[in-house]
Amino acid sequence: MMKCNNCNQEISGKANFCPKCGSALILEPEIIEAVSVDEKSQKALVNPAFANTCIGFGITGLAIAMIISGSPLIFIAGVFGVLAIINGVKSFKVQQSRKATWGTIFGTVAVFLAVVFLVFNITYIIKANKAPRVYSKELNLNIPNKVPEDYYQHSNVFSAYGFKVNYYYISLDHKEASAFTDEIEDDARWRILPFTVVEKVRLRNITDEDFFDFTVNGYFICYNRNNGSYSIPVSDEDYDCILVIYDSENKKIIIYEIWA
Repeated sequence: MMKCNNCNQEISGKANFCPKCGSALILEPEIIEAVSVDEKSQKALVNPAFANTCIGFGITGLAIAMIISGSPLIFIAGVFGVLAIINGVKSFKVQQSRKATWGTIFGTVAVFLAVVFLVFNITYIIKANKAPRVYSKELNLNIPNKVPEDYYQHSNVFSAYGFKVNYYYISLDHKEASAFTDEIEDDARWRILPFTVVEKVRLRNITDEDFFDFTVNGYFICYNRNNGSYSIPVSDEDYDCILVIYDSENKKIIIYEIWA
């Protein structure tokens, strides 16, 4: 809007004559430039595609990062985050937009979380794959160096249990199971399953879980790190032990590392 220089009537910026007094309108260069900038801004609002795409990718990336944070597929969240940032930059080149601003923020957070969780998951997997070698060395056992079929590792980020535990399930083929059984029979540290009632009570007092309610045939060995003995901890308050169970029926080695 502008005013007539003759009668001060407010007039649309596109008019050439004053509708009230009929005077010709002469626009100052500054006014022409301001009107031109305003018209460009109005046109930019007509096509908010970049801004809408930006916030869409940003929200999607952030949601994926929160839902699959514990999966190696977390990199997908990073991809959506990068797409949100790219569209946000394109939107800013046309016009500042609240949607583009928030979309870029969400995208940046999604990329950050994707990188952090991806590093965590890679480290997690590497540690799990090294577990058979680590425990074999500490306990002087010949646990086959195989990728665990299933595992859980304690973390300050993800804590599925109220106590601290790492566990690994390792399946053996017939040849591996036969060799491992021969080793057990020559090692006096191994004891025959099932656990006694007293042993079950001690383990439940430590973990508050029914992990150790095994009725299968097999053997177990428990290394108490606190005193270097091969016995289930007596104290419920201070314990650090490695429990290895061999399920001879299903040919599985189950390793529990439990500490206070």
